[in-house]
Amino acid sequence: GIRFWNYNKNPEDTARGVGIVHIEVDGKTVTPVTGLSLRRAPGHTFYDFGHTIELNSKMGSWAPPKRRDQPMQLARQFLLSRQDSDPPHLPRGMTVCFSLIGTHGDPFYIGLNGFEIYSHTGELVAIDPIQVVAVPASINELKDVQDKGGGDCRTPDNLVDGVNDTWDPQHIWLAPFNRGVTNQVFVVFDEPITISMIKVWNYARTPTRGAHEIQVSVDGAIAYHGYLKMAPEQETSTSFAQTMLFSANAELLSVEKGRIYSCTDEQQVILVNEKKVLEGRALMQKQMQFQGSTPMSETLQPGAFPRPPVPGNAQASFRPVTSIPGKK
Repeated sequence: GIRFWNYNKNPEDTARGVGIVHIEVDGKTVTPVTGLSLRRAPGHTFYDFGHTIELNSKMGSWAPPKRRDQPMQLARQFLLSRQDSDPPHLPRGMTVCFSLIGTHGDPFYIGLNGFEIYSHTGELVAIDPIQVVAVPASINELKDVQDKGGGDCRTPDNLVDGVNDTWDPQHIWLAPFNRGVTNQVFVVFDEPITISMIKVWNYARTPTRGAHEIQVSVDGAIAYHGYLKMAPEQETSTSFAQTMLFSANAELLSVEKGRIYSCTDEQQVILVNEKKVLEGRALMQKQMQFQGSTPMSETLQPGAFPRPPVPGNAQASFRPVTSIPGKK
């Protein structure tokens, strides 16, 4: 095989890197006629972005799958999925990046239980722990944890160990969080993959530390931007996986519809014109009963409907210490 490092000056200029490569050995072409795609560099050096190409018969499988769906059919199917984001159909690439933008209330830590990526055929994509890189990697980077010897077991390799519906710290990932700084998890492949769906399990040991807002990029292009629901506070036998769907396959939609989460499903709207409720009367009556028949004029005052808490800026000097011994 041959290992390449693509152009990596900065995130914007990585577009100057090589896209397609043809390889000859002693004057004989050993790559497909269409060539092979080189993975785009990340624009940083948080991990070794070298791309290894193995010169074997598998190179012929790099061709993208044929798409037979019609545009109108795709639009109708994606409309039925009711997702936060309007995703592309079957995104394809070699680097998947999960950007975790906020938590469910914890100002100091953020984490996930795990995730799974599925190919265009619906098969689970095998991911080796060495392919997963988190920035920051884990709470083992904190000075307080290092002073105690480090070795916290909640490391990035747990994200792909296949044990996701769990509250066991041996199978989850946790990292420091600071408001305004995006935590990222990269999954790096040496061959292009076509994605039909991604399943994510939020952090369950302390649910408020779970990711709230998330963005998924494939080779630098945004494929999904939405929200993750909070993991259940108590252990349950029901899976709490959340599905991000990138395929308009009707059968797949039917199976995964119950796992698709949209924050808009939980929004409650009251339309008021000159103190007259035009829409949302049932919600208004429920709110008034809860408040003990409070006059409508008072019910409509600012602050009558509490908003979810917004985490404050996490200062490292006030970060509470959390540490769990290493793997058994």
